[in-house]
Amino acid sequence: MKSTRLFRNFVFLFSLLGLGSLVSANSFTLSLATERRGVQQSSPEYSDEVVAEGNESIVIEVVNYRAEYNSYVGSISLDVNANNGWVPLIKNSNVLPSDKITLQGPCKMRIQGRNNSYSDYYYRMYMDILYTIAPKEKEAPSMKFATVIPENLENNVSIILEQSTDLINWSSANPGVFPPSTSKRFFRVRSVEE
Repeated sequence: MKSTRLFRNFVFLFSLLGLGSLVSANSFTLSLATERRGVQQSSPEYSDEVVAEGNESIVIEVVNYRAEYNSYVGSISLDVNANNGWVPLIKNSNVLPSDKITLQGPCKMRIQGRNNSYSDYYYRMYMDILYTIAPKEKEAPSMKFATVIPENLENNVSIILEQSTDLINWSSANPGVFPPSTSKRFFRVRSVEE
């Protein structure tokens, strides 16, 4: 067993024992256990749904999966819905494509278990997901405070660079190299239509 898989299973075990605060104070577990015997196809089983609002994201930290079967007839998957219908993200696996998976809201996730056969079968499957719901990362300040010149202006636009040491009084500055000073120096760019 690889050390990363062993570590993930160890972290997951601690979260189930109520010591999940060692992993993250906001970690939650989503689980589905399904067991079937017989020859008739059954309808899918679903876990509860986890919902992330538009300003949130779901970070999947650990996937723990186990299956026992006499013939491969069942499947269990982590499904995601981002308003376009349910799509399997992880199916019959405890391997994450990367260390963590981040789903940007608005979205939902659930675990689905189903029988895929009419033949004589037996299977037992479990999937447990350790996840957190976190606020989305804020956009980079450089994008948030960009100066934009509208494309349909009739006149030219002057771009002005200004500097300040107190964020109140501003003076013109030319682009270039500035030496260090004993006080902080702030810069802003503004546009003026001519």
